[in-house]
Amino acid sequence: MTNKEIGILGENAAVNYLIANGHMILNRNYRVGHLEVDIIALKDNILKFIEVKTRSVNSLVSPYESINYRKQNFIINAANGYINRFRRK
Repeated sequence: MTNKEIGILGENAAVNYLIANGHMILNRNYRVGHLEVDIIALKDNILKFIEVKTRSVNSLVSPYESINYRKQNFIINAANGYINRFRRK
């Protein structure tokens, strides 16, 4: 299985989990220029921007460690782009 296929499985699992826990999925793989947010969800009037990191069992890097400062800024900038486009507050 390729990394892309594993990533798609992980995103699908995350979406299923979020839906089962009362989230409404607004977008998947939302792009603002070269920036991307894997999942945008809404629950209890809280807008959530979700980065999914699917790893194999033998991975040496945890998902938490893989979201570095640069990636955090990419997500923040994409989130701001989404909010500006759809005027959500």
